[in-house]
Amino acid sequence: MPHEPDPLGIALLALLAEAPATPEELREALASRRHDRIIAWDETSVAAAVAALEEGALAGRRDGSLVLLPKGREALVAWTQRSLETMETVRPQFDLALLTAHAVPVEVAREALTRRLAALDDVTGQLTTRIRTSARRGLSEAYWMQADYRRSLMVAEFMWLSRLLERIETGELTWTVGDVPPSHPESV
Repeated sequence: MPHEPDPLGIALLALLAEAPATPEELREALASRRHDRIIAWDETSVAAAVAALEEGALAGRRDGSLVLLPKGREALVAWTQRSLETMETVRPQFDLALLTAHAVPVEVAREALTRRLAALDDVTGQLTTRIRTSARRGLSEAYWMQADYRRSLMVAEFMWLSRLLERIETGELTWTVGDVPPSHPESV
């Protein structure tokens, strides 16, 4: 089986599914759509991804622009379908931080969580603005549903985190660094 494109390659294939583009136009689209929030990329990595797409016969050149080839469309459809239906088992850093938070003083955790709450509020506001702007411009929701999904997750985290901080402030959530539970808690 041929090598599957990496996430940057998939993003480039999706852009090429919209219209042929030069590598510069692809970089501009990645930047204007803020794909850097999801995929790490720079000029060099875009050039390498374009070369890999061409080498794999997923994209080709026509009149100076890259075009999506049938094999590229098949790879894009297969990857997207599989990724939309598959539950990921991601291990985010924040989850680990929550698992280790009991080992730091409550003041340290509270301050850090308060800063996270402010950052969530800021990013949620930015996403809301992007969604409204996209809708106002008449852009199909299919192009900005990822931003809406991300915003929905952030709103849920904001609500949960607000409640957690409230419980810490009121003492409902007890916090004693160094206390060892009477028995090892079961995995949650």
